[in-house]
Parts: sequence; C-alpha cells; structure tokens
Amino acid sequence: MTPLPRLNLLVLRVQDLEKAVALYRAIGLTFRPEQHGSGPIHYSANLAGLILELYPRTAQMPSSSGTRLGFTVDTLDQRLAELTRLGAKVLTPPQASPWGRRAVVQDGDRHTIELIESEQ
Repeated sequence: MTPLPRLNLLVLRVQDLEKAVALYRAIGLTFRPEQHGSGPIHYSANLAGLILELYPRTAQMPSSSGTRLGFTVDTLDQRLAELTRLGAKVLTPPQASPWGRRAVVQDGDRHTIELIESEQ
C-alpha cells in the first residue's frame, strides 16, 4: 500500500522576522536560525515532522497573509496573554467549542492562529 501524502513543510513570510519568532515561541515552538546557500537567514521549527519556517518577506517573496494555522496548547489563557502582549490581535476570545476550549488570534502579518487547549 502506498503511504498517503504527509505535509512536511510550511513557510510563512513575515515583515519583522524577530518579532514573528518571539510570537511563535510564545505558543511554545522552538526555532533555530538557518540559511541555505546564499538564501536569506530564516528560522525553522520542527513540529513532529512538520517543519515550520519563518522567512523575511521581500518584494520577491510575497506575503503569506491569510494563512491559517492551528496549535494545541497546554494553557490557553497563559499563551493568549503572552501573544496579546507581543501584539497579536484577538479575533475570537476563549470559549468552548466542539474541539475543546478555543481562541483565535491574528499575528502582525495577518496569519490567523487557532489555539485549542489540551485536555491533558
């Protein structure tokens, strides 16, 4: 049987690389700087086999705004407080949903981030 396709890479283009790294670290991601050949310095996080890369946005690399991401987090209120402190805009405040307690924010580059609290 042929294995199904598996998503292994997601690239977001951001205006302020350091600000974006700080915001996604507040969700709990661990980044490392990378540079491939003469390409731009960017940041990479490995999420159980899915590589999330944050690249600087340039005229040659258009915006990825409008992309929606979802993360399961340990403590929704704590993560949400840190994200708003770092400039994320709350689109949907914490509330019960069919998937668990959930909130939705938008980062400074207009990527939508859904956070669902882990039931642990």
